Amino acid sequence: MMIKRIFRQSFGWTKNRKDMFVLLFFTQLAYLIVFLTVFVYGFMQIMYHANFLLEGFYSITPEQIAANMIDNPLALYSHYSSFIGAVILLIVLSYVVYLVINGINWSLTNKIVNENQRFFRFFPKYIVMTLIFTVPLMLISYFFIRAITITGLQAMFLTILAVIIIVFWYFMCTSFGLIYRYRGFRTIQRHLYHTFLIGYKKSRTLVPITIFTVVLIAFLGAMIYLTSDIFPLLLIFIILFVLALVWTRILCMTAVRNASEDYFLRKSGKKRKKKK
Repeated sequence: MMIKRIFRQSFGWTKNRKDMFVLLFFTQLAYLIVFLTVFVYGFMQIMYHANFLLEGFYSITPEQIAANMIDNPLALYSHYSSFIGAVILLIVLSYVVYLVINGINWSLTNKIVNENQRFFRFFPKYIVMTLIFTVPLMLISYFFIRAITITGLQAMFLTILAVIIIVFWYFMCTSFGLIYRYRGFRTIQRHLYHTFLIGYKKSRTLVPITIFTVVLIAFLGAMIYLTSDIFPLLLIFIILFVLALVWTRILCMTAVRNASEDYFLRKSGKKRKKKK
């Protein structure tokens, strides 16, 4: 069974390339630390300006509005501009951190699964494929958030958005797993075609692994939240969470590699050689 072989291979890559796995653990940890630092700092800046704006708006009386006599309107405008700037800066910095450090993590994972592949051959294609999938996803997310604010149907729209995010993530990870097959940027169209084709044709293999990955990461994330007051358990689950992120990335890339090889072998009329 292919899924069993994929799990066995992913554990094999981890066992045989311990040095790369350890390096990935620390680069993954670095990504989480940098991302959380950027997010927390940016969020604090946003809340600072938001609180000033809310206090200013709540202090305005109907009489002041009617008489056009709002106290210190320049300060309100300044904080509004700073609020918008802080939101944009947080989005841009978070996205850059995601592209660069997460790109390093995927490139190192590719070196584990496809040992002969060069790091700097994978990284540029990773950036391009990430942009292709995440830019439309951000636009879709923006319109869904607007729909929530207008209609108030928070649960329904958030559920639909979560499903859309998982679908985009599924095909994006499939595209990462196929990068080793394509050289140069002229192959992007064929690369995308095979991404959606293999993602669909091999869904019986790739979808269960995707579900397993989402459930595992969600479970460990929930355990981190639930044990936040118990430091020893919190530390254990944080380590397990980082290890899971590293290993499931290897699992994902192994799954796509096996699924694509099986697809192209069947297409050519050949059979996969059984390993002794």
